[in-house]
Amino acid sequence: MFSNSAQLGEGYRRVNGVGAASIFVTWFAIGLLLLAIPAVTAHFSKRIYIRLNLRGIAAGLRAFSCWQLAAVLLVLWVETKDMVSSAMLWLGGAVAAYLGFQLLKKGAETFALARRHMAMDVQRVLRSDCRSPILYLRSFGQDCQPASGSYADRSVGMNLLTDHVFLPSFWTDRRKWTFEEVLCKGLSDVAPVVAIGAPGERLPALGAVREYVTDDQWQDEVVRLMGLSHFTCLVMGSSEGLLWELEQLVNRGDPLRVLLIIPPSAPWDPFARPIYGPPAERMLPSCLPDDALAVLFQQDWRPVVARGRATIADYRTLARLMRKRIAEAAAC
Repeated sequence: MFSNSAQLGEGYRRVNGVGAASIFVTWFAIGLLLLAIPAVTAHFSKRIYIRLNLRGIAAGLRAFSCWQLAAVLLVLWVETKDMVSSAMLWLGGAVAAYLGFQLLKKGAETFALARRHMAMDVQRVLRSDCRSPILYLRSFGQDCQPASGSYADRSVGMNLLTDHVFLPSFWTDRRKWTFEEVLCKGLSDVAPVVAIGAPGERLPALGAVREYVTDDQWQDEVVRLMGLSHFTCLVMGSSEGLLWELEQLVNRGDPLRVLLIIPPSAPWDPFARPIYGPPAERMLPSCLPDDALAVLFQQDWRPVVARGRATIADYRTLARLMRKRIAEAAAC
């Protein structure tokens, strides 16, 4: 099989095609068994919002197949990457590394598709989780906005084949994340994050739990969810629907339960200018620092700018701060 088989050790020369296939099938079966335990646990969990179904399971199996093939190719790369004395082996290992990481990315994307197929709707989540939800409001055009920083593209980084391979994130997160995923992963530390789904969306996007309503129902449903929610997280945008939602939040007169998120590199003036004036002139800052993360509000709508980075950790801190402020106000 190899022109210089002595370099690969005695064990490699004894494995033929049938043996390699049997090893692959064996480890595939073991991996499926290990995956079945957390999958079934997640299915019945009240804090993991998925329900097993055939399409989701099929996509999950495709993802696992990609990861199995990627693991084989990456092991081959590790075994051959230092063999500079054999140009063919070194080149073959480099090709195996490239294909392996591409399969890692493909597996992560397919696994994300499986999660979308198995996502629960808002009503099921509210029945299974007794915590008051966080209402997530945004312009529908922001659903595909990519994440910034370290979550912009998790598929990059050929030097990560170290002890990180033992972490689930090495396999499941090597894909492009959206801004909503990063934000909602941080917020969900406090409560489930719910949202109205975009019209015509075939599958719910990853991030907030979706509910789909007709065009003549969405306003009533948003108002209903505002009443149920622990607090409302509104992402700065410019659509007419979002401005209407902001107006509803102001009319409710509960500023401690409003969190205005500033997406990375988003211009402030186009958002603030159309709505500036009473009461916006006292609730919206005239300008923001470059590292503005969010705007919180005092009882009289005076703004407090939170600064930080658009990371899961900082959004988690924001969610906990909102929970603490609401609890303190309720205790007074």
